[in-house]
Amino acid sequence: MYFEEVDRSSSSDSAEESAEAIFGDSMTVDEQRAALDAAIDRDLHKVDQFCDWWPVGYPAHNGGVLNRLRPCDRNAADTLIVGTGRTLERLHAMAILCWATKSDGRRGSDRWYIANSDRSICVVLQKATFLEREVVRLRLDDPQEHPPEQVSDDLAEHVYRVCQRLGELVRTPVASTPTSLAEAIARVAQELSTIELGDRLVGDYRASVIERLELLDVELIREAHAGADLEVMRRMRTEADQELAGFRQGMTREAYQRACDAAVDRLVREHYGLPTVGFGPGAVSAESDESPKARTA
Repeated sequence: MYFEEVDRSSSSDSAEESAEAIFGDSMTVDEQRAALDAAIDRDLHKVDQFCDWWPVGYPAHNGGVLNRLRPCDRNAADTLIVGTGRTLERLHAMAILCWATKSDGRRGSDRWYIANSDRSICVVLQKATFLEREVVRLRLDDPQEHPPEQVSDDLAEHVYRVCQRLGELVRTPVASTPTSLAEAIARVAQELSTIELGDRLVGDYRASVIERLELLDVELIREAHAGADLEVMRRMRTEADQELAGFRQGMTREAYQRACDAAVDRLVREHYGLPTVGFGPGAVSAESDESPKARTA
């Protein structure tokens, strides 16, 4: 089992301030209980955000090397976040510091331990006191007064959003998702986490990433079609025909078939809440919320 070191002095102030913000002097017991439940929900959402960021953040800071999220890491994230008052900015700073820490040559020291570990979330929890103290000392989680201007990269943002959405589907799949599609979603999410989103995302590497995204998108849709119930597919085909009925007269048979296939693919995505993995025209669905319709279908 993985436990955080006993001393939490660097996070105790924020935890106390968080507790004071939750409970007011005039609150009834029921109101305090409701406020506590709401605070726990917010922390659990923060756990989800941190765990979604980890598979993308680690390879981006470590030359594409993977650091897979295990059940014990998820448990460690719960302990690291729930009730501690730590912000996402601080958690990110602690994680990045953990990844960058080098050994000081003193066997058994915090730096030596981290440098010889797998640098997982479990290690961030084990060495949280040391990491948080350094983050606070170096003000690594402070907002910059004049942050450097950054050039937005649509491809990097797209990959990040798709990873977030697929992570949600891995944790909470749509009820009707077949096993083969669930496995494909997890497989694609893992492969996307290996993409380096930093300075390497240019030239031939960028082109290869875009090509791979298209192939992964085809793989997901193929698995969705293969696993869908026949009645569901029949209903989607009928709905696609109805959508295109007003345009059919002016279309060739081949053009109509392509349009109908594209409409069915869109309906399949909506049914399972799938993002568009491919990058390019129409690849914006990773940012939209498709899940409500999917979960009520």
